[in-house]
Amino acid sequence: MTKRYLGLDLSISRPGFAVLEIKRRKPVLIFCRHIKTNAKLSHGDRLAHIKAHVDALRYDYGPFDAVIREKAFHNARVNATAGGYKVAGIIDYTLRGYDIVEIANSTVKKSLTDNGRADKWEVEREVKRWFPSQDFKTDDESDAVAVCLTYLLRENLINDARG
Repeated sequence: MTKRYLGLDLSISRPGFAVLEIKRRKPVLIFCRHIKTNAKLSHGDRLAHIKAHVDALRYDYGPFDAVIREKAFHNARVNATAGGYKVAGIIDYTLRGYDIVEIANSTVKKSLTDNGRADKWEVEREVKRWFPSQDFKTDDESDAVAVCLTYLLRENLINDARG
């Protein structure tokens, strides 16, 4: 049976989602997208939009062997907004029954670039090494893939593309 992994880059405005499988110890990108929520709507309406998207992913691509997201609140200055907490909560609720693995942003950067302080473009460049034909429309999409790749590397489920 094929194993599937859901990677998440969460925000209230533009969350990113990626579904990966493993074939012969290589990651295969099955789905990658972001959604944009309407800033003029209430948090409740925006969260409902995110929940509906995650419900559809769960239905279309689940079950998942792991759900992985960037640790949203590793630093008081980063993502520590009411919206950020609410998005994490709606994801926890929508994906109840799954253990959700959180990985620190610096761990993702270090894992993929060997630099825990790499910028978003360096991370995206490394993700593109894994999936050169993928056109990431936003860094939210490449970040969702990056967090999933980091988990797969950490768990020794895939071979490192760097050799």
